[in-house]
Amino acid sequence: MLMKTADGPDQACIPPVTLSSSSSRLLRARNQPKASSMHTEVGLRVDSGARPRKLPHKPHMKPHRSGAAGQWTRGILKSAQLAFSCMVVPRKERGFSSALSVLILAGTETSATTTEWAMALLLNHPNSLKKAIAEIDDRVGQERIMDETDLPNLPYLQNIVRETLRLYPPGPLLVPHVSSEECEIGGYHIPKHTMVMVNAWAIQRDPKLWPDATSFRPERFETGKAETYKFLPYGVGRRACPGASMANRLIGLTLGTLIQCYSWERVSDKEVDMSGAEGLTMPKKTPLEAMCKPRDVLKKVFEGYKTVL
Repeated sequence: MLMKTADGPDQACIPPVTLSSSSSRLLRARNQPKASSMHTEVGLRVDSGARPRKLPHKPHMKPHRSGAAGQWTRGILKSAQLAFSCMVVPRKERGFSSALSVLILAGTETSATTTEWAMALLLNHPNSLKKAIAEIDDRVGQERIMDETDLPNLPYLQNIVRETLRLYPPGPLLVPHVSSEECEIGGYHIPKHTMVMVNAWAIQRDPKLWPDATSFRPERFETGKAETYKFLPYGVGRRACPGASMANRLIGLTLGTLIQCYSWERVSDKEVDMSGAEGLTMPKKTPLEAMCKPRDVLKKVFEGYKTVL
């Protein structure tokens, strides 16, 4: 399923909880998928509050980026598809190979996309960028490059990552869930074996839940209060993303290193375009372009390497 994720009515028109009432036959994968296919074909219907509408069947993932980033994505997908098509996997080990492919393909794209959104937001909000630089310089210093152990001492940097995930969650509709038992959600009767999709994008921009919901304000997370049921870029509960902790560390370390080692500016006086593109994840419509120059900390580190060599 491909969806438009640009800022506008396309996301807002989808209710926070989208239901698909269908028989278990539609929710079952077709028997014995071909070895050359990376994805299991599944039929489903989505009910957006009115009559159910049948979604077009798209058995293969399509790249949603152009340029160098798109070529990189296509190369990764083709390489992975070739590897799995050439692999003869015993039936009892197919679950492991499927889990491994999900970890590789899902973990890299979402983390890279979130880092790009974070840099774009910081370029449009230079005061937040200056605060992040000041925090890193004060708590890490300019004699070495930050590492993973520094992240707990950089709360503002972590708040930037959280605010980016709130405004631009990598999975706007999370992943499909299926009700194991008959239940009720928001006054709606949900039969057993019903597909439920949560619109995290709408929940995390709901003005009833978030003051000044569409603005970039990392300071909103400084209170330390748990936002469990309104901040859910990774889902929540037993079905939450198992890689959430690793993703937060990876994005924080990558973003912090870029901020510490380089001075960043926009390529023009115009603000960076923050519109989204089409895809299962939430990529930028226009790949980010920025100007950077090395900071003193990077020069000192390279001078230290020259001395050692």
